[in-house]
Amino acid sequence: MKSVRLSLAIGFMGLALAACDTTSAVMWSSKDLITRIFRSPDVNLNEKSIAAADYIVPQIKTYIKRTDVISTTPLTLAKESAATSEFGRVVPAQIAERLRALGYTVIMPDENGVSPTGKFVIGGTYDRDSRDTFVNLRITNTETGQVVGSFDYNMPSTSEIKKLSNPEARIMRLEE
Repeated sequence: MKSVRLSLAIGFMGLALAACDTTSAVMWSSKDLITRIFRSPDVNLNEKSIAAADYIVPQIKTYIKRTDVISTTPLTLAKESAATSEFGRVVPAQIAERLRALGYTVIMPDENGVSPTGKFVIGGTYDRDSRDTFVNLRITNTETGQVVGSFDYNMPSTSEIKKLSNPEARIMRLEE
């Protein structure tokens, strides 16, 4: 009788966790579900970042201990490595927040999207065309340069994504 109650309690706990919002520690597991998340214009950017982080976690488990420090750097525009945008800062910060929620040691970025260098860094590139935004996400060991986790995905360029991914104007001084 006790084992039946325990089984029921565990089952209800699992259902309760599955019903939690996207910041819970329940990870997206189905590739089909992840694909639907990235292709749906109805799913917001934060949910897409959470799904991307959940996809990377199994890759990094063998390389990153929960006590290893992970930092972030903004995603850069693929065609202009010096250019970034609000999108380039938001995505790594959201990935970092998800890893932090899953128990990893993450230094959260400042208002410019940069955090002090840890042993590992979340970064990558993004690009956009008229229909889609493409993200190449990487987690790299800063000591060896080895990519320990990666996820390349694309999502519809909704009005929100287009607005966030416009490169910021930069003032450059030319020396004569």
